[in-house]
Amino acid sequence: MRIVFLTPEMWPFTPCGYLGEMACDLPAALAAQGHELTVISIKPRLSPPWEQVMLKTGLTFSVPVSWRNHQAEIYKYSPASGIDGYFIYNQQLFDRDGLYGNAYGDYEDNSERFIFFSRAALELLISLGSPPDIIHANNWTTGLVPLYLRSLYRDIPLFKDSASLITVHNLSNQGIFWHYDMPLTSLGWEYFNPDSIEFYGNINLLKAGLVYADMISFPSPGYQRQAMTPEYGYGLEGVLRARKDHIGAVLGGVNPGRWSPANAAELAAPYSRRDMEGKSACARDLRERLGLPDSRRPLLAVIGRLGAKRGLEFLSESLGDIFALGLDVAVLGQMEHMAQAMLEDYQKFFPQRLGFSMDLTPPAVQRFLAGSDMLLVYSPVAGEQHLHMCAQLYGTAPVALDAGVMTDSIVEHTPDHPGTGFLFARPDKTSMLAALAQAVACRNIPEQWQGVMRRGMEQDFSWAEAARNYEELYRQAIIRHKEI
Repeated sequence: MRIVFLTPEMWPFTPCGYLGEMACDLPAALAAQGHELTVISIKPRLSPPWEQVMLKTGLTFSVPVSWRNHQAEIYKYSPASGIDGYFIYNQQLFDRDGLYGNAYGDYEDNSERFIFFSRAALELLISLGSPPDIIHANNWTTGLVPLYLRSLYRDIPLFKDSASLITVHNLSNQGIFWHYDMPLTSLGWEYFNPDSIEFYGNINLLKAGLVYADMISFPSPGYQRQAMTPEYGYGLEGVLRARKDHIGAVLGGVNPGRWSPANAAELAAPYSRRDMEGKSACARDLRERLGLPDSRRPLLAVIGRLGAKRGLEFLSESLGDIFALGLDVAVLGQMEHMAQAMLEDYQKFFPQRLGFSMDLTPPAVQRFLAGSDMLLVYSPVAGEQHLHMCAQLYGTAPVALDAGVMTDSIVEHTPDHPGTGFLFARPDKTSMLAALAQAVACRNIPEQWQGVMRRGMEQDFSWAEAARNYEELYRQAIIRHKEI
């Protein structure tokens, strides 16, 4: 199959979350199975070493966005054998501090930025001239692509037999913009209705993908089930239920070569499930970097983007109770100013119990996973939710909400049923603290805790099986497309 993978994130150029890693690892696994892969992403602002690996192709073209035309410059970089990687650049839209926003929040022109990216990706495919069998979109940022294939680009011969699939990694982040942005899409107003792109008087770019894609996928069966409910559907559960016969789920993976404490040069000492001695050295190193004293208290890591919409209030309400359980806390993340100020205030009162860093880079994430005893995951839709899988490979027990991907990739530990982590049923402080208390009690029994660590490190989260499952979804999408 000729497979095109559309993603705004691409590891290691935009290490924003799981999508960036998936955009590198899933295409590599599919290419290894004999498929032709083209990955199209955004060229963000890069540091000089990464800038130099990008090859400027000389290909430029104009992309209409409402009454304006933006220039797309195309760069090329192949992340793995059998993959053609193309990066779309526009200085005005993409040469910024962050991909989606900065310390003050999301960029106000994100609708224009990602409408441009979606159209530019299709225009690039026309320029390349090789008809894709399947176009794999991801999240709201490319949600318009399935709709464009049925509207503005439906008469383009190149796309006549091209099926579409969209993967929803985060259903709470839907790309909702006011209706005055509708002209930016270049779509007629006939599409601004409840059966299409309209959503309570606004436009919803993710909804466009859900309505018009030939197939929809979720990153785990558990997430797929919960997305159909009002609690986790975020207003789109009705759309999903109406398209239930066009939905599948694939449990993703992590790259064991990238996420391994045995060969990570960034760690203070390597270790493995057969020789865990190095994990203690990693714990001392992390505490020293964060200014925390060496202690026998367990260290709880919180990793990810932190802001008003990303668990800031929940974490703020819980820190005092977490300290009372005997846990120290290490926070690593990209933070809005409000989150940074909150952590700085807490650190003044608990300088020996709380440390934080805003260096959300792969080496720093590895140091936090290796140096911590537990990882807290309190949201079912966080973009960093794959870290609970990585944590297990580092012998760090996840304490996670029993929802989404976590349900399918953590074996819950109880005294009677050995597992790899600890789950809490409800997204509230009482339920979370109860799970943390269970984890602390388990750690106080060394034999049990060693078992949790080793079982986690034995887990297989490789991409090969996920690639085979995506193959099947692609085949279903192609069949659905032919039925239209």
